[in-house]
Amino acid sequence: LDAADPKKLKPGALALAKYKIWDILKHIELPVLIIGASKDLLHEPQNLIQMNKMLPNSIYLDMETNTFAHGPELVEEIRKYIATLRRTVS
Repeated sequence: LDAADPKKLKPGALALAKYKIWDILKHIELPVLIIGASKDLLHEPQNLIQMNKMLPNSIYLDMETNTFAHGPELVEEIRKYIATLRRTVS
């Protein structure tokens, strides 16, 4: 965010302010991996936890920090998740 241009971020943030998804989450039956960072308060981790509870086939993965949520650790976790999906399809 230090390098972000607030003028460019504002339209996107305002558009998301009115975004409503809560009512349809219970109807999404596809497997979903929700990646959060509980120590990153900018992205409201409680919303991700609530989404996980509402999605019938989801897994919440807490990477704790923004650094881990965007690093090689995350790539490894996503690979593990995809492998579990492949095993259930086979």
